[in-house]
Amino acid sequence: MVYVATATAGDQEMAERIAMHRAQRPAGWRTLELPTGVAAGVAATLTQDASVIMILEDLTFLLSNLMADDSVSDDAVSLAEASAIAEVEALLTLRADIILVCVNQFAASACDEVYVLFAGLPLQLK
Repeated sequence: MVYVATATAGDQEMAERIAMHRAQRPAGWRTLELPTGVAAGVAATLTQDASVIMILEDLTFLLSNLMADDSVSDDAVSLAEASAIAEVEALLTLRADIILVCVNQFAASACDEVYVLFAGLPLQLK
């Protein structure tokens, strides 16, 4: 299992949430903390002869990280959105079963199965 975390600790509360998530992850999971450059970072860790299961948490943080790379203007938002879409498209080419947390409309259209989780209960949407 490869777990990709995109959150960054912008304040103390978020730092505490990240620390809690780190502590809760199973020891056998390989964790990559990649606020941007997710597809390239994951691809660099994969081997040619084995498929893996990967969890990306989450697309919302990835988009906000890409937006933070530039000033917030209409052009920057459009560029960040295009970059996030390119990241997901690149991930979908990797030899991995990918679980995207915070699935948006674009990502859901590319998935065979889509679930939403409410109160710890999974609901299959597609």
